[in-house]
Amino acid sequence: MQKQKEAPNAQKWTEERVIEHLKAIRSDCYNGDVDYLGEAIVRESLYIQVWAYWKRIFADNDNIREEMMVIESIFEARLFKAALHKKVSPWIAVLGLKNNHKWTDKHETEKEEENDQNP
Repeated sequence: MQKQKEAPNAQKWTEERVIEHLKAIRSDCYNGDVDYLGEAIVRESLYIQVWAYWKRIFADNDNIREEMMVIESIFEARLFKAALHKKVSPWIAVLGLKNNHKWTDKHETEKEEENDQNP
């Protein structure tokens, strides 16, 4: 079994430090000038892979996990709303919602259900 690579400087990611970053990212969410999660992360002088790392190492930490879900939900709602008001291309919105927020078309969901019933 291959060991999963750790983020650079992984030991620096204490609960307190991650919470500080999450508070700043959430604050950026409400400013309205940040359009997607990656941009908010970069503003914190971080990189997108650290988000996945935090999700993995703090999977049992309800406070961090919940804050991350709230932030992701804010960006999901913002993208959907931007598409409704034609501020972003529908194609970009669909791509972002499917790839980043687990949205699917109805027929995609039906196919997954059929596959689950017929292994």
